[in-house]
Amino acid sequence: MLGRLFVWVLLLIYYDPQSLFVTPHYESYPGVIVRLRTVDTAHLHELLLEAWKTVAPKQVVREWEGRERK
Repeated sequence: MLGRLFVWVLLLIYYDPQSLFVTPHYESYPGVIVRLRTVDTAHLHELLLEAWKTVAPKQVVREWEGRERK
């Protein structure tokens, strides 16, 4: 799981290096730093939602997704 998160982080940075980056201190963390002035708000919403889904209880995610489909 953690390996996939690091690949995801690398892909995010590759996709939008002007808005997403990692400093040397955080290279071993499965996350990115976001430049709020340059990030597309729709993209940021998607990133936050996907990040939440990876850490939220599965039942809560299923309930949320069920409400979103209605």
